[in-house]
Amino acid sequence: MMSLIDRSLLYEFYSDLFIYKWDEEEYSSFVQRVKDVDSTYTNLRPLTSKILNASRKDLLVEYSSLFLTGTGSRPLTPVESKRIFSIMGEKIALSKYKDLLSFYDSWGLKPKSVGNFFQPEADHISSILAFMAFLISKENETTAEGRKPLRSMSDQKLFFFNHVLSWIPSWANDVIKDKRSNLFGVACSSLNQWIEQEKIRLGL
Repeated sequence: MMSLIDRSLLYEFYSDLFIYKWDEEEYSSFVQRVKDVDSTYTNLRPLTSKILNASRKDLLVEYSSLFLTGTGSRPLTPVESKRIFSIMGEKIALSKYKDLLSFYDSWGLKPKSVGNFFQPEADHISSILAFMAFLISKENETTAEGRKPLRSMSDQKLFFFNHVLSWIPSWANDVIKDKRSNLFGVACSSLNQWIEQEKIRLGL
């Protein structure tokens, strides 16, 4: 059985994967995280090895071509509201976005104001996966204090259902099918496997 600490760390790892590494210091920190994951979670080596064997330029070029450009009925932009808007329309996209913000607000979290072009949005895949890591860390803290983590467990299940299962697997499959996808195709395949495991853990 996977520990809460491991689950939180792996959500943080997947979250970090989908942040644009425009800053060299940020990229170096990311590479160290990948090395740590590579040495600890051997089942992720098909992904971690691919990242470690790629250059920063390779990652940036592929990220840009997949996620920062292009339009269409199913854009690859990894932002929930933008994808939902393109497929289901403004009303549903706005409803989903408000629901997501209500989760953040209930835990006293305020999305950062956009300070530069590469700041992830509140409903960017990286923000969503980071919030799952946060909820799991809260479950771990509450358990360590000898209390039942009912709230964090309940929110994990509901948030996962509403804001992970609802769009990320289909988005990831679109990335995998895209001919421009190489490193991120492997990343999305690994992420979808993780989501399936989490779906079972959460009883969904």
